[in-house]
Amino acid sequence: MEQDREKWNQRYRDNPPGQEPLELVESYARQLSPGRALDIACGLGRHSRVLAALGFTVDAVDISDVAIKHLQELELPGIHARCVDLDQHTIAPDSYQLILNINFLHRPLFPSLFQGLQPGGMLIFRTFMDGPENQGTPMTKEHLLQPNELLHQCVPHLRILHYREYISTRQQWGQAWAAELVGRRPEKEG
Repeated sequence: MEQDREKWNQRYRDNPPGQEPLELVESYARQLSPGRALDIACGLGRHSRVLAALGFTVDAVDISDVAIKHLQELELPGIHARCVDLDQHTIAPDSYQLILNINFLHRPLFPSLFQGLQPGGMLIFRTFMDGPENQGTPMTKEHLLQPNELLHQCVPHLRILHYREYISTRQQWGQAWAAELVGRRPEKEG
Protein backbone atom coordinates (compact mmCIF):
# COMPACT_ATOMS: atom_id res chain seq x y z
CA MET A 1 0.00 0.00 0.00
CA GLU A 2 2.67 2.52 0.94
CA GLN A 3 4.56 1.87 -2.28
CA ASP A 4 1.39 2.54 -4.31
CA ARG A 5 0.59 5.64 -2.26
CA GLU A 6 4.06 7.09 -2.77
CA LYS A 7 4.01 6.30 -6.51
CA TRP A 8 0.73 8.18 -6.98
CA ASN A 9 1.69 11.00 -4.60
CA GLN A 10 4.84 11.54 -6.68
CA ARG A 11 2.81 11.49 -9.88
CA TYR A 12 0.32 14.08 -8.63
CA ARG A 13 3.14 16.31 -7.38
CA ASP A 14 5.37 16.09 -10.47
CA ASN A 15 3.16 15.29 -13.46
CA PRO A 16 -0.54 15.66 -12.68
CA PRO A 17 -2.88 14.23 -15.31
CA GLY A 18 -5.10 16.49 -17.36
CA GLN A 19 -8.18 17.75 -15.60
CA GLU A 20 -10.57 17.67 -18.55
CA PRO A 21 -13.42 15.30 -17.64
CA LEU A 22 -14.49 12.58 -20.04
CA GLU A 23 -17.58 13.43 -22.09
CA LEU A 24 -18.76 9.88 -21.40
CA VAL A 25 -19.15 10.66 -17.69
CA GLU A 26 -21.13 13.86 -18.03
CA SER A 27 -23.41 12.64 -20.82
CA TYR A 28 -24.48 9.48 -18.98
CA ALA A 29 -24.59 11.03 -15.49
CA ARG A 30 -27.10 13.58 -16.83
CA GLN A 31 -29.49 10.69 -17.54
CA LEU A 32 -29.83 9.93 -13.82
CA SER A 33 -31.66 11.74 -11.07
CA PRO A 34 -28.93 12.96 -8.73
CA GLY A 35 -28.27 10.77 -5.72
CA ARG A 36 -25.19 9.26 -4.13
CA ALA A 37 -22.18 8.66 -6.38
CA LEU A 38 -18.83 6.96 -5.84
CA ASP A 39 -15.74 8.09 -7.78
CA ILE A 40 -13.15 5.30 -7.47
CA ALA A 41 -9.49 6.33 -7.87
CA CYS A 42 -10.75 9.90 -8.19
CA GLY A 43 -7.31 11.51 -8.45
CA LEU A 44 -7.62 15.30 -8.34
CA GLY A 45 -11.39 15.04 -8.68
CA ARG A 46 -12.08 16.01 -12.29
CA HIS A 47 -15.17 13.78 -12.43
CA SER A 48 -16.21 14.33 -8.81
CA ARG A 49 -16.52 18.04 -9.57
CA VAL A 50 -18.73 17.34 -12.61
CA LEU A 51 -20.99 15.04 -10.60
CA ALA A 52 -21.29 17.51 -7.71
CA ALA A 53 -22.24 20.26 -10.19
CA LEU A 54 -25.01 17.95 -11.47
CA GLY A 55 -26.36 17.61 -7.91
CA PHE A 56 -24.82 14.29 -6.85
CA THR A 57 -23.38 13.74 -3.38
CA VAL A 58 -19.99 12.23 -4.21
CA ASP A 59 -17.76 9.92 -2.20
CA ALA A 60 -14.38 10.50 -3.86
CA VAL A 61 -11.74 7.91 -2.93
CA ASP A 62 -8.09 7.52 -3.90
CA ILE A 63 -4.90 6.06 -2.42
CA SER A 64 -3.00 9.33 -2.94
CA ASP A 65 -3.18 11.62 0.08
CA VAL A 66 -1.70 14.38 -2.13
CA ALA A 67 -4.67 14.12 -4.53
CA ILE A 68 -7.22 13.85 -1.71
CA LYS A 69 -5.74 16.83 0.15
CA HIS A 70 -5.97 18.89 -3.06
CA LEU A 71 -9.62 17.94 -3.50
CA GLN A 72 -10.45 18.60 0.16
CA GLU A 73 -8.83 22.04 0.00
CA LEU A 74 -11.27 23.03 -2.76
CA GLU A 75 -14.05 22.69 -0.14
CA LEU A 76 -16.64 21.91 -2.76
CA PRO A 77 -20.12 21.17 -1.45
CA GLY A 78 -21.32 17.66 -2.13
CA ILE A 79 -17.85 16.06 -2.36
CA HIS A 80 -16.59 13.87 0.47
CA ALA A 81 -12.96 13.02 -0.36
CA ARG A 82 -11.02 10.42 1.56
CA CYS A 83 -7.83 8.45 1.22
CA VAL A 84 -8.40 4.68 0.98
CA ASP A 85 -6.46 1.66 -0.20
CA LEU A 86 -8.67 0.32 -2.97
CA ASP A 87 -6.99 -3.09 -2.72
CA GLN A 88 -8.67 -3.43 0.69
CA HIS A 89 -11.83 -1.41 0.06
CA THR A 90 -15.31 -2.84 -0.21
CA ILE A 91 -18.43 -1.00 -1.26
CA ALA A 92 -21.55 -1.35 0.85
CA PRO A 93 -24.37 -3.09 -1.06
CA ASP A 94 -27.13 -0.97 -2.64
CA SER A 95 -25.36 2.29 -1.76
CA TYR A 96 -24.92 4.28 -4.96
CA GLN A 97 -26.99 5.60 -7.82
CA LEU A 98 -23.77 6.01 -9.83
CA ILE A 99 -20.31 4.44 -9.58
CA LEU A 100 -17.38 5.71 -11.65
CA ASN A 101 -14.26 3.66 -12.24
CA ILE A 102 -12.00 5.66 -14.55
CA ASN A 103 -8.42 4.64 -15.42
CA PHE A 104 -8.19 2.11 -12.61
CA LEU A 105 -8.29 -1.68 -12.60
CA HIS A 106 -8.42 -3.93 -9.57
CA ARG A 107 -10.22 -7.08 -10.66
CA PRO A 108 -11.22 -8.25 -7.14
CA LEU A 109 -13.31 -5.06 -6.85
CA PHE A 110 -15.73 -6.11 -9.64
CA PRO A 111 -18.29 -7.93 -7.41
CA SER A 112 -18.36 -4.97 -5.01
CA LEU A 113 -18.99 -2.58 -7.93
CA PHE A 114 -22.08 -4.48 -9.03
CA GLN A 115 -23.43 -5.00 -5.51
CA GLY A 116 -22.74 -1.37 -4.56
CA LEU A 117 -25.18 -0.08 -7.14
CA GLN A 118 -28.75 0.57 -6.12
CA PRO A 119 -31.37 -1.12 -8.33
CA GLY A 120 -31.44 0.98 -11.51
CA GLY A 121 -28.04 2.45 -10.64
CA MET A 122 -25.36 3.05 -13.27
CA LEU A 123 -21.72 2.00 -13.60
CA ILE A 124 -19.42 4.04 -15.83
CA PHE A 125 -16.12 2.21 -16.30
CA ARG A 126 -13.18 3.15 -18.50
CA THR A 127 -9.58 1.99 -18.34
CA PHE A 128 -6.66 0.92 -20.46
CA MET A 129 -6.21 -2.37 -22.29
CA ASP A 130 -3.20 -4.42 -23.28
CA GLY A 131 -2.31 -3.92 -26.93
CA PRO A 132 0.68 -3.77 -29.28
CA GLU A 133 -0.10 -0.16 -30.22
CA ASN A 134 0.30 1.09 -26.64
CA GLN A 135 2.93 3.80 -26.32
CA GLY A 136 4.16 4.55 -22.85
CA THR A 137 1.08 3.34 -21.00
CA PRO A 138 2.28 3.66 -17.39
CA MET A 139 0.95 0.31 -16.20
CA THR A 140 1.87 -3.32 -15.99
CA LYS A 141 -0.13 -6.05 -17.76
CA GLU A 142 -1.75 -6.79 -14.39
CA HIS A 143 -3.39 -3.35 -14.61
CA LEU A 144 -4.50 -3.64 -18.24
CA LEU A 145 -7.70 -5.24 -19.50
CA GLN A 146 -7.68 -7.96 -22.12
CA PRO A 147 -9.97 -7.69 -25.19
CA ASN A 148 -13.65 -7.98 -24.20
CA GLU A 149 -12.73 -8.65 -20.55
CA LEU A 150 -14.69 -5.68 -19.23
CA LEU A 151 -17.74 -6.66 -21.23
CA HIS A 152 -17.59 -10.27 -20.01
CA GLN A 153 -17.25 -9.13 -16.37
CA CYS A 154 -20.31 -6.88 -16.58
CA VAL A 155 -22.80 -8.72 -18.84
CA PRO A 156 -24.12 -11.11 -16.15
CA HIS A 157 -24.81 -8.21 -13.74
CA LEU A 158 -25.74 -5.14 -15.78
CA ARG A 159 -27.83 -4.08 -18.76
CA ILE A 160 -25.17 -2.71 -21.10
CA LEU A 161 -25.95 0.73 -22.50
CA HIS A 162 -22.60 1.43 -24.14
CA TYR A 163 -19.40 -0.50 -24.83
CA ARG A 164 -16.39 0.14 -27.00
CA GLU A 165 -12.70 -0.68 -27.28
CA TYR A 166 -10.63 1.93 -29.05
CA ILE A 167 -7.26 3.59 -29.35
CA SER A 168 -7.13 6.60 -27.07
CA THR A 169 -4.59 9.36 -27.64
CA ARG A 170 -3.31 11.23 -24.60
CA GLN A 171 -0.66 13.91 -24.70
CA GLN A 172 1.12 12.53 -21.65
CA TRP A 173 1.38 8.91 -22.76
CA GLY A 174 0.78 8.78 -26.48
CA GLN A 175 -1.72 6.28 -27.78
CA ALA A 176 -3.10 3.33 -25.87
CA TRP A 177 -5.96 0.88 -26.16
CA ALA A 178 -8.86 1.63 -23.84
CA ALA A 179 -12.21 0.04 -23.05
CA GLU A 180 -15.27 1.86 -21.79
CA LEU A 181 -18.60 0.57 -20.60
CA VAL A 182 -21.80 2.04 -19.24
CA GLY A 183 -24.30 -0.33 -17.66
CA ARG A 184 -27.28 -0.24 -15.34
CA ARG A 185 -28.19 -2.64 -12.60
CA PRO A 186 -31.65 -4.09 -13.29
CA GLU A 187 -34.48 -2.64 -11.20
CA LYS A 188 -35.50 -6.18 -10.25
CA GLU A 189 -33.13 -9.10 -9.90
CA GLY A 190 -33.75 -12.21 -11.97
